[in-house]
Amino acid sequence: MFVKAIAAVVVLMMCLARTACASDLWADAGQLREVRRCGDGVLYETDASHGTLLVARVRGTHKEMGRQYGCLLGDKIISVMQVYTKASDPKDIKKTLIFRACRNVWKRNEPHVPNEYKDEIVGIAQGANKAGFDVSPQLVETGIALPNFSDMHDKKLMMSGLNPDDAKRLGMGAGFDFRTTCSSFAAWGGRTEGGRLFATRDLDWESKTGVGQYGLVTVYEPAGDDGSPRNRYVTFGYPGVIGAIAGMSEKGITIGEIGAVNTVETQEGTPWTITMRRALEEADNLEEAIAIIEKSKNTVGYNFVVGFGDPLRYGTPGFSPAAVAIEQNGEFTSVFRDDDPKERESAWIDADGNPVLKDGEQIKVGLPLKEAVYRADTSFDLRIRGTQTASNGPARENSNGDPRESGAYSKRYAPNFYMLDALAKGEAYSSDGREIFAAGAPRLISAEETLRIMDAVSMKDSNILAVAYDATSLEFWVAYESMSDGNWKPASDNKYSRFRLKDLFSE
Repeated sequence: MFVKAIAAVVVLMMCLARTACASDLWADAGQLREVRRCGDGVLYETDASHGTLLVARVRGTHKEMGRQYGCLLGDKIISVMQVYTKASDPKDIKKTLIFRACRNVWKRNEPHVPNEYKDEIVGIAQGANKAGFDVSPQLVETGIALPNFSDMHDKKLMMSGLNPDDAKRLGMGAGFDFRTTCSSFAAWGGRTEGGRLFATRDLDWESKTGVGQYGLVTVYEPAGDDGSPRNRYVTFGYPGVIGAIAGMSEKGITIGEIGAVNTVETQEGTPWTITMRRALEEADNLEEAIAIIEKSKNTVGYNFVVGFGDPLRYGTPGFSPAAVAIEQNGEFTSVFRDDDPKERESAWIDADGNPVLKDGEQIKVGLPLKEAVYRADTSFDLRIRGTQTASNGPARENSNGDPRESGAYSKRYAPNFYMLDALAKGEAYSSDGREIFAAGAPRLISAEETLRIMDAVSMKDSNILAVAYDATSLEFWVAYESMSDGNWKPASDNKYSRFRLKDLFSE
């Protein structure tokens, strides 16, 4: 056993030596320069291909972390919320339709938000105001509510409390033209170098807004109210969006989401960004992360990819990385393991939930693989798929329900399958005339292959954040969209910055 453990460590060191060298796709993160310090919280900046990347580290209870966060980032919270509410002046944020809609959403979310996150919100406002920044709790709540309703099917659910003119505008989708076309995958075991778990998260959302200049990595070092330490973790996003839209914990939990618009929805539930943070902070393994998501009160349609790199057991017989895809609407949650029979048997169904037949046979659409999971908008649990509008879903008006006719399936879900399959077989793979992988010997996935897969499925008109994880060695690669001299570049076309998680913690 000891010899096996030593051998595994040697393999890991060799793998890390390979990934520690910069490539055409990425470079080691530059030196962190301290910008501001507030108690135990520190704000840094570093040079990245998209411009300046912000890195904030906060420590303590949620209330304490909130005060530090507000003090460090209060001015930038205002700037980001001005972008997303489309306010011409920061003083006008509360007058905007989007802000008022967010207030309605938050009223419905709030009973389902754990108290410690409400304390954090209050702490952010306190810390920001003490530092001279006019940030209210309502402004922070907007940053939580906004992602939670951007994938709603029926905007009427947000109308209560609005005046008739605003309600009419909202019902027409005014100001809510967010493009939600994300994707995520995870691979491990026999598909990867050293068996480590690699995972990705492409955020394809509203682009070219200028928010990319506020790209933020937040390092959380939380403690309970009794001072007991909890899992440390990083999240990716923007100041004021305090829930996780992507992240990785020191326990090797990774998480990403994909909007999957569904007609079965509500706002009487927990914002998914809060649920994702809870999984990072509270889960020690994959099953615990799954349980947190399953027990959370659902709101709108989303797919998740949750990975576990099992870093503490690497090199031992117990090492067992894995990942799952999770599908939700407002009523159901469905968990898919690798090579899941549910996914393999998932079929094209019509608006009535009946299988579409060809020559008397069901038309199967799922493409599962061993030691890999991946998702775009398409759901494969038929209870959830039957009420989907996303991905040419059966509930979409004038849709035949065939997911294969959607970009989510044909440009993101299926290519993940074909690329992973091609690598395992040593086959070539091209996309839109570009060679992604050349033919040769079967190839194990490392950071480079992970980034190339993520790049191939990112939406080049809306990719604002791209992040990849080695959840076993606890490294990540991150890139944001950029704007220079009027020329916009998607995140996946920029060079990634590589970080080691341990370098970001306070010790």
